[in-house]
Amino acid sequence: MEKDKVQEEAGIETREEEDDESGTKRERESGEIEGGGGEPSRKKRDPEAVSRFKQRSAAWFAKLKEEFERKVAEHPDVDWSDSLAIDASSYRKDWDYVWSQAYGSFDKINQSLRLSHRCAILRLILGRITHPNMMQCRSFVELRRGLQWPIHVFGLVAARDVIDHNRNIVFNRTRDDCQLLTQEVPYLLLTGPTRAVVVVDPVDFEVALKVKGSIESEDKDLSFLAVQLTRISNISGTHLINKEYTSKLSTLELTFGYIVRSVEATINVRVIDGSWPEEGFSARITAHTSSLKDYRVLLLDSGYEMKKMSVTADGMIELSRRVVSVEFEGELEVSVAAFGSNCNYMEAEEKFTPRTMVKARPSLMLAFYLPVPSPPTPTPHREFAGSLVADPILPASDPGRRRSSCCCFRRILFGGFNRIPMSHVRSASAAADAASDWQKVRAEWFARFKEEYERKVAEHPDVDWSDELAVDARHYRESWERIYARAYGGPFDKSTSIPPMQYTAEPVPFDASEQYMLQIFCVKIKELRRGLQWPIHVFGLIAARDTIDHNRNMVFDRTRDDCQTLTQEDPYLLLTGPTRAVVVCDPVYLEAVLRVKGSTESEDEDLSFFTVPLTDVNRPRETCLITREYTSKLSTLELTFGYVVRSVEATIKARIVDGSWPEEDGSSARFTACTSSLKHNGVLLLDSGDKRRKMRVDADGVVGLSRRVVSVEFEGELEVSVVTFDGSNICSKMEAEIRFVPEEVGESCVELDVGFCKMEITVAWSCLSLSCR
Repeated sequence: MEKDKVQEEAGIETREEEDDESGTKRERESGEIEGGGGEPSRKKRDPEAVSRFKQRSAAWFAKLKEEFERKVAEHPDVDWSDSLAIDASSYRKDWDYVWSQAYGSFDKINQSLRLSHRCAILRLILGRITHPNMMQCRSFVELRRGLQWPIHVFGLVAARDVIDHNRNIVFNRTRDDCQLLTQEVPYLLLTGPTRAVVVVDPVDFEVALKVKGSIESEDKDLSFLAVQLTRISNISGTHLINKEYTSKLSTLELTFGYIVRSVEATINVRVIDGSWPEEGFSARITAHTSSLKDYRVLLLDSGYEMKKMSVTADGMIELSRRVVSVEFEGELEVSVAAFGSNCNYMEAEEKFTPRTMVKARPSLMLAFYLPVPSPPTPTPHREFAGSLVADPILPASDPGRRRSSCCCFRRILFGGFNRIPMSHVRSASAAADAASDWQKVRAEWFARFKEEYERKVAEHPDVDWSDELAVDARHYRESWERIYARAYGGPFDKSTSIPPMQYTAEPVPFDASEQYMLQIFCVKIKELRRGLQWPIHVFGLIAARDTIDHNRNMVFDRTRDDCQTLTQEDPYLLLTGPTRAVVVCDPVYLEAVLRVKGSTESEDEDLSFFTVPLTDVNRPRETCLITREYTSKLSTLELTFGYVVRSVEATIKARIVDGSWPEEDGSSARFTACTSSLKHNGVLLLDSGDKRRKMRVDADGVVGLSRRVVSVEFEGELEVSVVTFDGSNICSKMEAEIRFVPEEVGESCVELDVGFCKMEITVAWSCLSLSCR
């Protein structure tokens, strides 16, 4: 009963499976309302709507053909049959439009991160990191259009993530430094990424590879593409992903890992005792995580291209790759294997437990033997002893620290030599030194953090730094102004300029389709805090920001002179939006700036102030209802919204076409809309019986609905319900409802008889394009 009461107060209707019509008058004549009251037929589409759609489609295709021919004439050097290459060219234009002002040139390469700042560490621990580190698996599956093995390849492969949207280079070779690929060995020798690739917004994967010809003019595009590696989906655990991309001359296969709750590990290897032999020995250094232990990241293979092992003057081995993403609850294993010219094989490996700030430095020992031919009697071998140490990047505060704690090592000799058993050489003094070093690093970090915090407090004395949501909201605004302000042509306070019904009557672009959308049902103040008492007079705004234009899509908006009074019995905000459908692609953010009106303006207080993501990478596959709570300084706000898959935008209009609305006091109407997938949760379009909201009808008979836009699954149904109450007869109640089958374009129109008047309900359908800005 309590649940029903709350739903009724929120404007959410609950219907039994079987309608009891004893107390409800339904005025329907047979055939008057097509599909009314029964199951709608999907085969019965409005012939006029179909005809209009065909006409628009023909006009749209003609316009598309004209545009295509114009582009072909302007760019005769472009192969327009390679759709991936065309998409890559479009991606560059979009990137320049959106990100160039904030992040510089499209060709800019990002810088490696140094994890000495608290925010960066938390992002890597709590976020997801995708693993281009595992792209050594079969780079090119096949060559096409007569291209023959072997091939000389140059160009680049890069990833772009949300941190700076710049290139994080994975492979990069010039024309003078090509890599030779054969049918037997078609793998690219990767050299990146230069830092971990973080999954928040979708990660973009960019490839621009060419085949070297006899002269530069004969070079050909081998693979040219820019695609999304990750989408918002219900990925919950670490796993491996394989994808193939077919371009004009090749099919490229990419293997990468999706690593959850991970940290960045940067690996250095240094010879600290002895030296690496000048000739006859090559090394293969690999790393892998416990969650993907069957797939190794190749850090160095000095024997692959017969290259000499590169060791600097201070003993540092120059690795091809250094960065690995590791689950924080897992392990990292680094393996060093040495190969001799006389079938010698030596291997040492060590496991590391991930940490946020500590620098693990265990050493690995290898013994290098140069054998001589075996005479009748044993002859001693010449021995070169060496020790390798894992040497991660040190904090800037302690660049000279070179202390290491020795851990277990393994030496294995094949080709007639003895196997040396595993040994344990950890000393108590080394462990104590490591603990002392960690205490120093932690103390330095906390000192820097305290200094930074005190500086910010001094710069912004008006900010309540104890309200974490409010602090995050201010940071969000700073980031938004840095990233989006120039690209979307307006200040942070700008409302979306994209209207509803954008593609209802106009030619529909080719990329407009059903989208994943959010349906906001209700917002209520669940609890007051710090002595604030009911009732309260609330003003301010609630808005959603999606990827289409990143501007405010208003859901609630009231000025100080037009407050809404909330009571403990009725704590729901009267929503008036969104003004268009909210699309889920990148995370959707909800912004709340609500204040409580005081006796004077100086006594107004922040009721709820936050900006939070409503969606993340763990996106549901099916339509579902979600409830979340956000606690600010003075209140706890509860939000109920629906996640609606593969949906279209429905804009609803009600107009009186026969009769008139009664003038008597007490006559009221309630308009609601619901979808078949969330049929027990309705969107309250208007409740004129609420004393705060009078029924408004203009000269044309159009009813002024509080909300008009609803998101509807394309394979579902939209149900619009109108309940009227006659003020002259308190017992007179009439209800009429109609179901609509969603369309991609056009309008659906049905007439309803509600007793003292007839209403025409019109639904305008529209798909949305992610590039409709």
